[in-house]
Amino acid sequence: MAALAVASGLVLSGCIGGGGKGGASPQPIQSASAGSEGEKPAAKGSTGSRERLGDIEQTIGTPGGGNEGDGTVTVAIRAVEVTGPTMTVRWALRWDEDASPAKSTVTYGTMGIEPIMTVTDGANVKAYRPICLEGSWKSDPEADQDPVADCVASQLASPTGYYFEFPNHGVIEAWAVLPAPEGRPEKVDVLLAEGLPAFTGVDVTYRDDNQGDAKDESQ
Repeated sequence: MAALAVASGLVLSGCIGGGGKGGASPQPIQSASAGSEGEKPAAKGSTGSRERLGDIEQTIGTPGGGNEGDGTVTVAIRAVEVTGPTMTVRWALRWDEDASPAKSTVTYGTMGIEPIMTVTDGANVKAYRPICLEGSWKSDPEADQDPVADCVASQLASPTGYYFEFPNHGVIEAWAVLPAPEGRPEKVDVLLAEGLPAFTGVDVTYRDDNQGDAKDESQ
């Protein structure tokens, strides 16, 4: 618990995550958009029409080319919720490649993606990364063991392994727990992982507020 308490104070002031290996951010095939409630129009990518993952989603060509070079990765943000000292980001990823067998998989490693989330509060110029139980997000060239590598391995997030297998046409539900942002911003920018597209102006839900409203109504 001590390690968790220390890690929960992590604030990377002015630090904004990059676009992954190679420097350039992948370009969306379809920009994020919000549909009407109950309506789930299909998203079109290089593999044809797919059901939408959610109202806030983006589809890009598979980073690193995938297996056959004709696939897409669709990511969607489910929610950004703050409860007490922590912020939880829930999201989903689906890899589609019709040219590959149904049982094919890709990994963060084969796609060249660093599984490190960065949530940025642009109004207060602060950035946050997942809480980690070991190491630090600050590198130390004099350390025997890279603290950043330890932090990546012990971060409160899933999936994080470079060899985690994303199934063809399968939806993987993902999450990460970060320190709650200071100043209670209404919106934040979310980079799900270095190499995946970023989402700007995502609404933040404060669960403590909702619990207070429910208590008031019950009285």
